[in-house]
Amino acid sequence: MDSNQIAQKEPNVKCHSGVYCKRDASTDYGLLTDQLHRESQQNGTTFLFSQKMEKIQNQSLVLSNGKTIECDFVINCAGGHSLNIAKKFGLAQEYSSLHFRGEYWKIQEQHANLVNANIYTVAKFTNFPFLDPHWIKRANGQTEIGPNAVPVLDPETYSGLGSVSKSISKISEILSGSSKKLLFNSEFLSLVSKEWKSSISKNTMVNRVKKFIPKIKPSYFTVKGTAGIRTPIITKNGEFLVETLEIQSDNSLHILNYNSPGATGAPVYSAYLVQQLFDKGIIMNHKNTKPDSWNHAKIFDSI
Repeated sequence: MDSNQIAQKEPNVKCHSGVYCKRDASTDYGLLTDQLHRESQQNGTTFLFSQKMEKIQNQSLVLSNGKTIECDFVINCAGGHSLNIAKKFGLAQEYSSLHFRGEYWKIQEQHANLVNANIYTVAKFTNFPFLDPHWIKRANGQTEIGPNAVPVLDPETYSGLGSVSKSISKISEILSGSSKKLLFNSEFLSLVSKEWKSSISKNTMVNRVKKFIPKIKPSYFTVKGTAGIRTPIITKNGEFLVETLEIQSDNSLHILNYNSPGATGAPVYSAYLVQQLFDKGIIMNHKNTKPDSWNHAKIFDSI
């Protein structure tokens, strides 16, 4: 659509042109994850929270509490921790990683109807895997703007600067690995500067959205939304890895650089991975699996 056609649907949106999606949806991924957790437990899965994998020793995972878990095959999909775990298996040694926090601001309810659709803009820095802030309609009815891409030193730093010890360790890793090459990339440094400014200043974040929704004001935003963290993989040449990286060994599968489409694509991508492992004979159907549990083959066939 051109700008006039878009203005007919969303009078408060200013743009040159756009692609209009007639069907859109928003999902509460917290509820989705909780339901998958409960169904998995019903089918015999044991979840161990607040435990960190320290090393692998004689086909056993050694945890931070000193206990071990014997295993025939490990699937590592630990988000921001995936690369470190893969390296403990002796894999992906040529890669390094960085962590970026995406922050959001919630608009006051009385101003949420300025625009009634989700608005996604074209990223300014096309050489990097980051998007400029959007206008988002959440499943709970709230409207938010975001995210930015603020560099942080730990994959669990959802607010603030994180722990000193973890920060020192990550800085050391950056300075000794391929990520340090980005410190000499002027475009990357410009992006980092812009993203930090939008984190420190609410006005800066709002002004970025103001470019395509001119009527919004900083005073419309008083509460921050939920932040997320992505961990892109950096190649030995100091470049961002574009695609998701799957590394398989005789006893493990490691999912690295899975950032976007993030939660949106996770269910289908998971079904795809499970189907691949079934086809290779690595995992098999369990005789006690309930008929109404998640049918990976059906989901994969529907893609």
